[in-house]
Amino acid sequence: MEDIQQYDTIGVDLEANSFYRYYEQICLVQFATPSKIYLVDTLADVDHSLLKPVFENSSIEKIFHDPVSYDIGILKQKFSIYPVNIFDTQLAARLIGIRRLGLDFLLDKYFGVKITKKFKKADWGKRPLPKEWLVYAANDVRYLIELKALLLEELDSVGVFRDKCKQMEKIVRKTKVFNPEKYLNLRGARNLSEQQRKILKNLYVWREREARKRGRPPFMVLQPSTLVALAEKEVFTIDDVKPFLGKKRGKNQNLCQAIFDVIQSAKNDE
Repeated sequence: MEDIQQYDTIGVDLEANSFYRYYEQICLVQFATPSKIYLVDTLADVDHSLLKPVFENSSIEKIFHDPVSYDIGILKQKFSIYPVNIFDTQLAARLIGIRRLGLDFLLDKYFGVKITKKFKKADWGKRPLPKEWLVYAANDVRYLIELKALLLEELDSVGVFRDKCKQMEKIVRKTKVFNPEKYLNLRGARNLSEQQRKILKNLYVWREREARKRGRPPFMVLQPSTLVALAEKEVFTIDDVKPFLGKKRGKNQNLCQAIFDVIQSAKNDE
């Protein structure tokens, strides 16, 4: 990390496994300097506090693409790192008036470079990481320093942009707290009868517990649409549950029994 700290501007990105773990992990952190690209395996046995002197050094400008939607928050949540001196290329592009804000579009527009995004939702917790994934990760930061320079040339009000970037530093990611009443936000939930809503709520709470137990995102336990469909359907036997789970999971007797029990419990809780 000492090599990276020699520079006053660096490109930054990170990869996580939020689509595959309930308790998501930062799996890889990418840094680009004017001369090198560094890929830091944060799942290895390393001291994550070594990243702090880079992210929290106000004399080093960190160039991200859309950090506010995810990167800043997970760095704070997982590593207690509070990035400062941020340059957001997506925000700059928006202020310039560019309508398509994806990094892939911007790199094509300014450099004629086409990058794939097919590994964006990959399981970055996998080890060893395939070579093409590493190439993808490196390309996400490779052009950020040059992109920043080009965007700065087109910005009408650099001061306004800098102020908005400064505001990002004040963003504190809220701790995820499960709210059982949010079952009503599922599509179709408000069209259900009172008893069907009770079933849906029980399924929603059960899914959350299962997700934590398995260490998986809730949607990988049961899709939201499946929860609503189960609540809407008249389920009288375990066999009535099976069609909702597909051929493979429908053969899982324990899973079918658990879902059936949750539904019956809601029906009996008058």
